Amino acid sequence: MFSSSGNSGHSESEGVEKIITSSSKATKTKITPSEILQRRFKRSFRGYNPDQVEEFLNKIAENYKKLLEENKVLSEEIKRLKKKVEGYDSQRRELEEALISIQKSSQLIEKNAQERAKLIVKEAEITARKVVEESEKKLSKLREETMRLKHQKVLLLTKLKSIIKTHAELLNFYEKDHDEDSLEKVKEKSPSKRRKTPLPHRSLTSTPERGIVLDHE
Repeated sequence: MFSSSGNSGHSESEGVEKIITSSSKATKTKITPSEILQRRFKRSFRGYNPDQVEEFLNKIAENYKKLLEENKVLSEEIKRLKKKVEGYDSQRRELEEALISIQKSSQLIEKNAQERAKLIVKEAEITARKVVEESEKKLSKLREETMRLKHQKVLLLTKLKSIIKTHAELLNFYEKDHDEDSLEKVKEKSPSKRRKTPLPHRSLTSTPERGIVLDHE
């Protein structure tokens, strides 16, 4: 899932920023789970841990896919309910036409038929109103789910930006530290200031919660 090329210390940060940019433009071009899984990053010295990045992207893709599936189910349910409401409207129109036909036949039948038809229409309207109310509830839940997804997206973008900023600061710190080590080595080459003991070895480890940590052996 990763390709190795280039020596820029910010190559992987730029890759994550591209994901953030793609997510922020979701209203125009939606990112798909497959695009998340197929995202490629350049490997650089002291870069991200490839396995952790891949695991993180897999989790994002899985959750995003589930959300898309849930929204699809809700959209289909809304369409089905709308068709059902249209069916009730059609039935009501048929009842009104039947009422006109009865009125032409007889005054007595007209009176009884009107009362019965009104009752049927009222019941149909009540039923239709219930269906509409249920549809509105579904729509309200869908809107709430959409807002929740947008909130989750904002949180994710904030976390990603924080990670990028933290790693950028760490890279700057390590570059300064490297310059100081280089100066110290130059001083060690002088006969009067040669050090007999080696500098402590530093290694980079990465943890899911704290990012990159400097270990001293």
